[in-house]
Formats: sequence, C-alpha cells, structure tokens
Amino acid sequence: MNFYTTAIRRAYVHPLSNDSYGLCAGLEYFPSKKRGALGKALRLLIQGIWFFSLKMRDKFYKNALQWLVDARLVHKIYRSTAPGLPVAAYDDLSAFKIYLVDVGLLRRLAQLAPTAFGEGNRLFTEFKGALTENFVLQTLITQFEVAPRYWSRNNPPYEVDFLIQRENDIFPVEVKTEVNTTSKSLKKFKELFPDQVKLRVRFSLDNLKLDDDVLNIPLFMADEADRLIGLTLEQNTVNSL
Repeated sequence: MNFYTTAIRRAYVHPLSNDSYGLCAGLEYFPSKKRGALGKALRLLIQGIWFFSLKMRDKFYKNALQWLVDARLVHKIYRSTAPGLPVAAYDDLSAFKIYLVDVGLLRRLAQLAPTAFGEGNRLFTEFKGALTENFVLQTLITQFEVAPRYWSRNNPPYEVDFLIQRENDIFPVEVKTEVNTTSKSLKKFKELFPDQVKLRVRFSLDNLKLDDDVLNIPLFMADEADRLIGLTLEQNTVNSL
C-alpha cells in the first residue's frame, strides 16, 4: 500500500482526535517535518480561512497544501479572470480556494454535531456558508469533466462562488444558505460578461424555479445540477423559436 492510499484510508477510518491534526490520522505516515505544516494548513481550513494567496510565498504552507492535494484530501479551486475557453487559460495561479474532499470530514473536523444542521444553530451561522459551499463543490466535481473555478474582483468586492463548464458553455454559480437569495455578484458578473452567460445558477433553500435567466436549484437537488441545466437550456431554445 503506497503512502497516499494509506493516508486516505487512515483519514477515513481512524477516529479523529480533538485537534485539526486528526485528518492526517496516523501521523506516523507523515514525516515529522511535515506534520506541523499539515496541521496548521488544516487548522486554517477548518477555521474558515479557505482562501489562500501565494503572495505570502511561504513554502511552509505551499508544501503542506500540496501534500493534501496529492493525497486527494482537498480540492484546489483556482480563481478565474474571465469566463473564457479553455478555462485553464484564464486561471490566476496566485489565488485559489481549498475545499475538503468530503463535507462530512469538514463537519467532523470542525467538531460540529450533525444535529446542528437541523436545529439551525445560531452559533455557526458563518461557518454554515463554508459547509454548504463544500457540499455543493463536492457534487459539482462529480458531474462536470472540468474542475470548477471561482471568480472575484476588488474595489468594490464581488465574488461568484463557482464557474462551471458544461460542454462549451460556462455558468456562474452562487451558493446561498438562507431563504434570502439576492446576489449582487451574479448580477455584476452578467453585466461584465453579457455575451458569455446563457444561464446563471443558484443553489439555495428555495424551490426549483427559473427567474429570468437565473436557475434556482434546491440544495437537496445539487446532484441533479447537470441534468437540470441541460433541461433549462433546451426549454430556452424551444421558447426562442
């Protein structure tokens, strides 16, 4: 059994400890010099600081994060500068977000009881957004051949959670955890790239519906995103005839 297979197996079956180092359960499989870096990288992730900039030029963190990526424990999602094809040509390699490969691991590492979701616990309002994004990203990864990206700009700040490529089209995706689904970033994205956006996608607690060119997909139907987007595009084509 090679190093990465062992690391992944241990991460899933080993009882997680009381600190963030638990994801790398069985730390004996990691060289001692790497353990601190891995633990600190995970701690940042769990605390919700899952945006990293390579401007810090810190080899300590860069190596730790790369170990997690290579071990298939996290997804690295790059910032895209524009919705163009091929998407890799528009990657900003100096900025990316990190998501755990499984939202269940993120919940366990954050030491949240499963009941917190059903109770609408007022103590983890902000972290709920990170968990929901991780959940949606986990479903998108399995449905689309090209890895999702995200888009952002400063002054004033805007951020679209994900950009997904379906065939030769790119769709901006927003993730909402509440009933309030207003999104300034989706609106701004459409204003900046009107010719490249056939459809905007939003995941939320609302019902399945189409508002103008915004397809709202209930979070519980996230696994059906590819099919729902395809059906919506077909319907739009029929209506335009």
